[in-house]
Amino acid sequence: VITIENAYEIAVRSKSKIQLHATDTISQRTLVKVTLRLRPSCVVVGEARDDEAIDMIESLTTGHYGYGTTHADDALEGLMRMVSLSRGSKTPEHVAAAFRYVIEMGRRPPPDGSRYIRRIMAVAKETPNDRFVLTQAA
Repeated sequence: VITIENAYEIAVRSKSKIQLHATDTISQRTLVKVTLRLRPSCVVVGEARDDEAIDMIESLTTGHYGYGTTHADDALEGLMRMVSLSRGSKTPEHVAAAFRYVIEMGRRPPPDGSRYIRRIMAVAKETPNDRFVLTQAA
């Protein structure tokens, strides 16, 4: 498992893991591209918020296994954000093909402040009129 992040936030419970951290001189996008050449069993891209979204979507639709995170108000907004971050190179259909599920997280109020799973949404592969179709996962 290889994690790629701007800030270390993802906790991976695996004995075989590598955590990569973007810097001012090495972007998250560069780390994604280099990592894919290593043919890892799983790639986790933490908080996609720029061009790395393009490579994350591309890798997930070309046989690589992995996950990605981004910040959004809900599951639908998260998918639309992936389209937006791809700067026109990926359509809703491409994004829907990349993600099977969207896990929507919430945060408990202080003093706890812990994160919890609000809901899990399944992403339909069909995107009629370029609109995402989400259903509550069982």
